[in-house]
Amino acid sequence: MASPRFFADPLVPVAYYHCISRVVERRLAFGPQEKEQFVRLMRAYEGFCQVRVLSYCVMSNHFHIMVEVRKRPEGEVYSDVWLLKQAALIYSQPAVRMLKETLETFRSQGHDAAAEELKERYLGRMWDVSQFMKELKQRFCLSRSLATCNLTPL
Repeated sequence: MASPRFFADPLVPVAYYHCISRVVERRLAFGPQEKEQFVRLMRAYEGFCQVRVLSYCVMSNHFHIMVEVRKRPEGEVYSDVWLLKQAALIYSQPAVRMLKETLETFRSQGHDAAAEELKERYLGRMWDVSQFMKELKQRFCLSRSLATCNLTPL
């Protein structure tokens, strides 16, 4: 049975989470190649989401990840260039190029507020353990396109 989610106090500057997720019906979804692909995706999302994976273990039907999540730095201004660099960790070159062109178009037309709103949609996915786990599991399942990848939290 799944345990209720527990989140650290938002005032704490650093939180640590032990995340566990298993495959539905305890099917064996992680062979050697799947484990390798999962770890590659985990590292990419670790960089994008601004979390730090301290330890992990990928078993044949579940995984454990120990994650350090820092509080989003207050007052920090993130440039378009920084955001594009982060996006390149998890998105294809055409997708990053489209994001860059959209930001440039907004800026060139004087719609800085729209550009900042777009950036905030990406920044809102960072420094968040839930977003990290959600996106990692979704991306892995989509990349594998297997029915056995239906991962659920323990």
